[in-house]
Amino acid sequence: MGKTTFAGPVRSLAGFNPYGYNNEVNVADAAATITLTAADHGGRIITVQDADLAITLPSIVATEPSDPTSPDQLCNLGLTFRIYLSVAATDVTITTAAADNFVGGILIKSETVAQSDTFFADGDDDIITMNGTTKGGLEGSYVELTAITDGWLCSGSVLLGSSTLVTPFSASA
Repeated sequence: MGKTTFAGPVRSLAGFNPYGYNNEVNVADAAATITLTAADHGGRIITVQDADLAITLPSIVATEPSDPTSPDQLCNLGLTFRIYLSVAATDVTITTAAADNFVGGILIKSETVAQSDTFFADGDDDIITMNGTTKGGLEGSYVELTAITDGWLCSGSVLLGSSTLVTPFSASA
C-alpha cells in the first residue's frame, strides 16, 4: 500500500501493528553524520551501528497548514524518531535544528555502580551526547523523540551507562 492520509481520527479495535522489513532503518554511516527525515526515518526504529555518529533532527514545523487534510503539508508535529544503539557509543550526538530544543527527560542506568538517574532538558539544551560511560550509550540504549510545539520531547528513553552518571543534555555554544 502506498502513502495514505486520513483527515480524521482513526479507530482500530484490534490495534495497529507496524512490522515488516521497512520498519527498521540501520545506520552505519562512513561519513559519521546523518540527518533524519520524516520520509526515511519517521515512525521507524533507527538502529545505530556506528559508535561515533552525529545525528541531526529536522526543524519542527508547527505552522497550521491552509489545508489540514493535505498529505503534503509541512507541519510535522507528532513526528517520532526511535533510536536504538546496537553498539556502544564513544561519541554519538543528537542535535536539534537551530531554533529547536529538547524537553522532557532521559533515564540513565549505570551497569557498574548502583545508580540510576533521570536527567531533564533545561529549556536551552539542543544536544544529547552519549559516550558509552557517564552519559549513557552502551549497547541497548534507546531514545524516543517526538516533535511537539515546545521542542523535541524525550520520553520513554532509557540509556545504559557506567561509572558515575551525568546529564547527556547540553546547549551548543
